[in-house]
Amino acid sequence: MNTTSAVVRLNAAHVKKDGSSAIYLQVIINRKTQRYRTTLHWPASHFDNPAGLCLPRHKGDTEATDYNLLLSRLSAKAKEIFIRYRLSEKILTHDAFASEFYSQYSRNSFTDFFKDALERRRKNRDITHATYRTQLQVLRRLLGFGACEFADFDGHWAERYTAYLKRCGIKSQNTLWNHHKTIKTYILKAIKQKLSFFNPYEEYKIRETVTKVDSLTREEYQAMRRLYYGGGLPVAMQHALRRFLFSCLTGMRVGDMMAMKYEWVMGELLIYVPRKTVKNGKVARVPLVPEARRLLAQAQEYFPTRPFAQPGEQYSNRLLKQAAILADVKANVHHHVGRHTFSDLYLKMGGKVQVLQRLLCHKDTAMTLRYSHVDDVEQASEMIRFIELDD
Repeated sequence: MNTTSAVVRLNAAHVKKDGSSAIYLQVIINRKTQRYRTTLHWPASHFDNPAGLCLPRHKGDTEATDYNLLLSRLSAKAKEIFIRYRLSEKILTHDAFASEFYSQYSRNSFTDFFKDALERRRKNRDITHATYRTQLQVLRRLLGFGACEFADFDGHWAERYTAYLKRCGIKSQNTLWNHHKTIKTYILKAIKQKLSFFNPYEEYKIRETVTKVDSLTREEYQAMRRLYYGGGLPVAMQHALRRFLFSCLTGMRVGDMMAMKYEWVMGELLIYVPRKTVKNGKVARVPLVPEARRLLAQAQEYFPTRPFAQPGEQYSNRLLKQAAILADVKANVHHHVGRHTFSDLYLKMGGKVQVLQRLLCHKDTAMTLRYSHVDDVEQASEMIRFIELDD
């Protein structure tokens, strides 16, 4: 059982130049006392400390009334936290109280909850900056739909939101899926915090469509390599192409390459934790072929600490498209094509799917097989094997 109390107090020991002092909330939880700041200040001469009230400084002082209303709401918020923990029979600590007390969201508003939780995940580095930006775009789109209260959720909310997204011009099944997936993530976080509301995704399902990403053929890879070693390229394009070729030889994602340090290389082995698998602790161990080590050595001439930190991803993708034109490569080249090229060439050269799964740090082989690009000619040549059954 938690023993709790909260009272409004004024810190008369510290006076600002304008004669006012800070108002705080004194909270006692299981005999431990702690002060919680507010943004409010008031003259000590006009503050009733036992009652926790601002007294009028002059006749008709409406600001005193407004401040007292704000202080009343802060006290009510503290008591709401006390009651919720008591009813749930959970142990309340000052850390848990502070987390909820300083939270800016209303417990009635899902959009406020989403915003608050997203900012905390960014601050705590639970998500990458790229993920933060993507989810922030989802939040902004949701706000365009209207401030969403938890009470708004019903069995048809997800359908209405899908219709809204389509009216906004979003037609891609995967983009729709990503919006709903992100919203569902924060709905589950709200449920985990014991907020009571209808989960609109209990029955609503929207599936991701597996899209085909180009991979380079052996000849196209060689064409990009010749362009790189041919010289005469702009410096930024040279850096972008070097990083792309390294991805073709290791299967690294661009985010991991941009974060890569030379210390990740142990002899002829690249050892790192992909950013997408940080939570489950999966470690990638990729043997570096001589060509990959050569690219690293060349990068070190320009970048002494992080070989592939520059240029930025979007700019780099534009440079790669220009490089593909110069190399007469027809594929839609961007950095993720490097990862697909590595996977495709590895399998075509006789590599095992199970080994590739470990190199890419995939959860299962189903995801790995998405990276396999078997064309009609290959299928026909493989099916010739069945002719042997006629003998």
